[in-house]
Amino acid sequence: EPAVVERIWYEFQGQPGLTCWFGEVLTETYNPGIDQPITMAHFKGVYADALDLLPNNNILNLISKAKQEQYKPLVLELFQTKTKLKFTFADLFINFLYMNGVVSVEQAHLGENYVKFSCPYVQKQLFSYFARELFHGLDGLYDPFEDLSDTITENRLNIPRLLHRYEQYLQANQAQVLKDAPRRREDLRVYEAVFHFHLYLYLTRFLSNYKAQVQPEFPTGNGSIDLLIRH
Repeated sequence: EPAVVERIWYEFQGQPGLTCWFGEVLTETYNPGIDQPITMAHFKGVYADALDLLPNNNILNLISKAKQEQYKPLVLELFQTKTKLKFTFADLFINFLYMNGVVSVEQAHLGENYVKFSCPYVQKQLFSYFARELFHGLDGLYDPFEDLSDTITENRLNIPRLLHRYEQYLQANQAQVLKDAPRRREDLRVYEAVFHFHLYLYLTRFLSNYKAQVQPEFPTGNGSIDLLIRH
């Protein structure tokens, strides 16, 4: 279906290795039948597996570059939402990440260029990797026999109450959460991305017993992030 073609372009931005790999998975490995059109419902199922289940050497290589100590601060800085980073090949760190497919160029106007992640799929994979690297697991989100009906039931989800619970959890565990969090060298402030990662994993863990899904989306390729909950 045309919508599937458009979504493939959006997610992979025409990167040959990733596009061809996903195209093969979608049309051959997971193909329900060559006599049926590939629908968006089919795409979403395959894409979910492409994020979590299917190995990809391109992504493993990108992660191996992005996690190196000298480049990791720049990658984490890209997840902040306040300001964009100017793109220039003269910056050796930006140059390295660009040449290895981690970042790309966003041209706002002629002569005004910014750094962005190379495509949404790469951004999601890096987000997931660093979130789990920083926070292996979250414990004690609520007492085993606690009544959660004010927050979630089988057919209802109270978002303000859920966020209030997160606020309480963060206040009670702030020292542990921030103990080993990476900090910016210039002012020793915790990277904004750390809080994105922690909230995402908290929601994922809290909702895991209710067949709910939490999915990060990045509408601009820069630091802006939406956390979508399907329940």
